[in-house]
Amino acid sequence: MSSEEPSQPPLPADENSEKKPSKKNLAKVERLRKRQEATATSDAAAISVVKVEGDDPLAANYGDIPLKDLQSNEISGKKWTEVKNLTRELKDITVLIRGHAQAIHAVGKKMAFVVVRE
Repeated sequence: MSSEEPSQPPLPADENSEKKPSKKNLAKVERLRKRQEATATSDAAAISVVKVEGDDPLAANYGDIPLKDLQSNEISGKKWTEVKNLTRELKDITVLIRGHAQAIHAVGKKMAFVVVRE
């Protein structure tokens, strides 16, 4: 496709002619106008780049994290429970588990089911 597109369809040579532009041509002109507006909007957005002056106060919240800080560490005084050992007897007891969240299903605003795999 050519990078230059006509902005309007060519006008008839005779200005006194009573032919109206066809619906197809009107639709083509309207699509072209919308495309040019979208291009102008995206160009304007690309030009307006946000610049942060000085140091970022939240830089500690993201970036590279050492592997030892990512891994689970044993918490003293607490016992890790394997997922396969979870039973009805542990229903009202707080336990610590390790694993991968395979699936998270939202049930409501305040509840979700988490499928944990070891």
